[in-house]
Amino acid sequence: MPISGKDREFMEQVATYFRGTKSLLEPDGSIRETSLRFNINRNKVRKILITMGEIESPLTETVLAMRKRGMTVKEIAKNLGISVATVSTALPYEDKMDNTLEPSEHAVLVREYRAYEKKQLKRQAGRVQTKKDPQDIKMSYTETCHRPRMDTWEEMDEIHETLEAELKEDDQEKEREIFLALRTGQFPGALNDRNTGALEKIAGSRLPPEPEGVLRLHMELFDEYAADMINDGDAEVLRKYGKLEHGRSISRDVIVPEDIPLYALHYMIQRAFGWQNSHLRQFELPEKRFLSLTSHNVSMWRRLVGVLFRSPLMDEADEFWADDYNGGSFKNWLRRKYTGPYLSQCHGEGILSCQKDMMDLDMDEDYYVMYSRAYNHVSGKYDGEEYVSEVLPVRDYKGKKRPEPKPWHGEKVPCRVEVVKLGKVPSDGLRFMFDRNPMALLERLPINSVLAAGKFFLPEDGPKEERRYVDQQISGSGDEVYARAEKYIKSIINRQVDAPDLQVPTSPVTDELLYNYDFGDNWKIRITASRNCVDLVESGRITQAELDRANVKCREVYRPVLIARDGEMLVDDVGGIHGFTEFLQQVNPELKGMDPEEKEAAKRQKKEYLEWARSLGWHREKVSDFNLL
Repeated sequence: MPISGKDREFMEQVATYFRGTKSLLEPDGSIRETSLRFNINRNKVRKILITMGEIESPLTETVLAMRKRGMTVKEIAKNLGISVATVSTALPYEDKMDNTLEPSEHAVLVREYRAYEKKQLKRQAGRVQTKKDPQDIKMSYTETCHRPRMDTWEEMDEIHETLEAELKEDDQEKEREIFLALRTGQFPGALNDRNTGALEKIAGSRLPPEPEGVLRLHMELFDEYAADMINDGDAEVLRKYGKLEHGRSISRDVIVPEDIPLYALHYMIQRAFGWQNSHLRQFELPEKRFLSLTSHNVSMWRRLVGVLFRSPLMDEADEFWADDYNGGSFKNWLRRKYTGPYLSQCHGEGILSCQKDMMDLDMDEDYYVMYSRAYNHVSGKYDGEEYVSEVLPVRDYKGKKRPEPKPWHGEKVPCRVEVVKLGKVPSDGLRFMFDRNPMALLERLPINSVLAAGKFFLPEDGPKEERRYVDQQISGSGDEVYARAEKYIKSIINRQVDAPDLQVPTSPVTDELLYNYDFGDNWKIRITASRNCVDLVESGRITQAELDRANVKCREVYRPVLIARDGEMLVDDVGGIHGFTEFLQQVNPELKGMDPEEKEAAKRQKKEYLEWARSLGWHREKVSDFNLL
């Protein structure tokens, strides 16, 4: 197809501008300046100039001669020992240009993001002149197409004026105030919906365009075997000795950039709770949510590996790609990990890598699946809910058939065994099949691609009708998650480029995220999110002014900010939540009523416990919440 009139006209504009860049300093003209003028890359400018006869190249003459002999671009590249891209760049346009006048959706987003970067550079340049210690200019690698658009403060002010003009005097005063407050981000506890103009008054200048939004995360320690977060005895000890004042368990409330990925969130949690990053960890979904998302079968889980879940066959070097601490300040090292911009370098979480791992699974292989009944303490019988208690390949590695597994609870335990294909194995049986947890989430995923945030309240708080989410509703099934990511998956497979920054985005799949640290001590933290902090402001734990200050800091330094802390810092290798409460009792002995020998023994034991804890990095953190992270 011949070059269109519009494309020809555009190419002439490029050539004319290029001729105008010729000077004594640059007698051959400036391709760089031309590319900036028209916002297209330099290779495309070079190709246009070759087409218009403005520049010549020995390579172009060679390639054109080979093309006249009927050789394809791939054949020319192979013959000359150069890349296909280099050959293509050396050739003039023969037909329609590559989306120059009619750019693709992706090209438009890229151009918009480059414009964002230029604005930030200009803003930062103005601020650097007034600072003694200028900070590095930081850009976000997060794709703009995965973020919701937010109104600018000018648009919000315009909305405010319009609404004021339209509302009638006989409208109910309270309804009018609420409506205006919500639309203009001026209600108590406003965070991500906050009026940007109010924030820029604090900042003293325009806020940087990245991160575009922030979220409030509530992270609370829990005991999976307790009915209400933790048992009454542990809660009482924490209130008495562990600085617990507001809740039932140790918790942290943090403002984070909404694009913070899970791997960076891990390092932030380590700092916020006082651990030393000395054990394994993972992020996972609550079990019921995992089962419903995977439709209770291995086949659906397999489709979501690389999209939502990590491959349990991942190489160890990939799993610990970011754990590169080699000395120096541990706190500063952690801080660098959770400061944006964020870009995962975990190649093991790529679509192609995970897909290769999943291809190694024979979905037609036969497995024994044993189901047991939970023990009912009320009836004294095994008549509770049925669950998978064992999954075992029917044949061993030599191909020999194994005998059918027997109940390990004893002969009286109700149990049944089925032989099913791997693809039909219930997904709660995956835990028996791999050394690593197959339910662990990909850590390259941004928090807003996994966790849905309550509009005003945390998901478990507030009236049920107020539990609204930022974007679309939570993806109900694995099919929905895969369908939204399918075009990205196909693109990666077609290009066979598995770079970490080109991976598949997802939409929120849960309103509750679990973090598990140290599988021996089995620390577990429940994470929920909200777009605003109404409850914290209304309860008096933080003022709107303090919240605004933290909001501005998070956006300016591109780093999480702690806004509320409840409970003591934790310590590694103490035995989990129960061991920690015992530790608190030991370092706070009740000396009243003891004889002198007992007092001396208690004091000696307290000293030994404190020395041991300090050797593991534990101390009572005196830094303010605002400056902790």
